[in-house]
Amino acid sequence: MKFQKYGKLIPKILDKEVEIQPIDFALKSPIKRLNYLLGLIKEKNPGVFSKYVKNLEMKYQSLVSEDILSDIDFNLEEYLTDFDILKEYLELAKYNLIYFLQILQLSKNDDWIKEEVKVLQKNYLRSFLIPKYYNLQTLTETISRIEAIQLYKINVTKFINDNLSPNRKTFDSMVEFKEYFERDKKEITIGWIGILSEVENGKFYFRKDNCLWAEALTDLPDNELKYMVCCYGDFQAAATRGSNSNFILTMEQTIVEGDPYCDCIYHDTNIDWDSTHPPKEFWDDLDSRV
Repeated sequence: MKFQKYGKLIPKILDKEVEIQPIDFALKSPIKRLNYLLGLIKEKNPGVFSKYVKNLEMKYQSLVSEDILSDIDFNLEEYLTDFDILKEYLELAKYNLIYFLQILQLSKNDDWIKEEVKVLQKNYLRSFLIPKYYNLQTLTETISRIEAIQLYKINVTKFINDNLSPNRKTFDSMVEFKEYFERDKKEITIGWIGILSEVENGKFYFRKDNCLWAEALTDLPDNELKYMVCCYGDFQAAATRGSNSNFILTMEQTIVEGDPYCDCIYHDTNIDWDSTHPPKEFWDDLDSRV
């Protein structure tokens, strides 16, 4: 099997600026995800729902350094009409939003309600990852850790399945996906580097040698929770890449958990159901095979 390097390392990429519309992004990401998680907990474990809401509100209150919504004309309730749970728990929604805005480190001159603003790439990544981390951490403090992580896994899987974009790219073959993967790392998801294989027996191997998400979260201590918010969704997302849900992902090492790389294989189960994952020695040796 032949291997080649992919991507281009961009120095200090997390310090570069990106443009976002904060309120629009908050509604599509942290607020939407929190509302979904609350709905799942209310359905699957209603006995702890009220306690979790209270604990989470206290968590976000403790994280917020300043109530930046108190001195401006901003009616949060108007933005929550599509969120059945959070519109009933306005204080939780408010502190979740304030913390999201706080992470972005917006300028006081930014019109973040109506306009797009420039933020550091690092803060952009942190703004949607860290709230998920604290949502899960608070769940582990409300019920047992094992139970909380299992419930969160269900949440991730269901959220991905229930929010598939009708415009998402799907592929009839692993060769098509591999070609897309290469283009993506050259033109869109830049700054990520690693080694990839040709497709053989319906399998596409790639080793990720850096992770911008992990780099953005080095201050968070719990690697298991970081894995859940950064990596676990990749397994379900893999199934959405195959046009007939025939792709699966295997991965045993991740940078976010402290490993030197992420070892990934996409398998086309229409061709081969053998999902055997090579040992660490195989991945360590890839540099010599490029």
